[in-house]
Amino acid sequence: MNSAVDLVKADFSGTYEQDHGVLKGELNLGGIVEVDGNTNLSEVIHFSEGGYVEAIQYVPQTSVFPNQIQVLGQAPSRINGHIDMVFKDSEGSTYSLSIYATNPEQHTLDIFGHPVTIVEISWERA
Repeated sequence: MNSAVDLVKADFSGTYEQDHGVLKGELNLGGIVEVDGNTNLSEVIHFSEGGYVEAIQYVPQTSVFPNQIQVLGQAPSRINGHIDMVFKDSEGSTYSLSIYATNPEQHTLDIFGHPVTIVEISWERA
């Protein structure tokens, strides 16, 4: 995760259970998702067989690289198990990210063009 940037906490809430859920809020460039006062999301976005998402942040990059949504997490440990995530912005566009790695690592989603506001994050085990 990008620790060199001071991130602004973005409060999200929603409905979620093991293996799927939806969070709503406003994540702007330079922000990190927070649920119930906590930026560690592993109790909110978690899956059977060990999968979870620990953090989601939207960080600026250099002029050469696009802005990125960075997700720290891992997929469930079963064969061919993965996490499908969808990020929806305030203009209705969606951005998809699938997590296949069964070890914790950072996954990135490039957001080209002007900065957007992410208003909904959904996920499910696939």
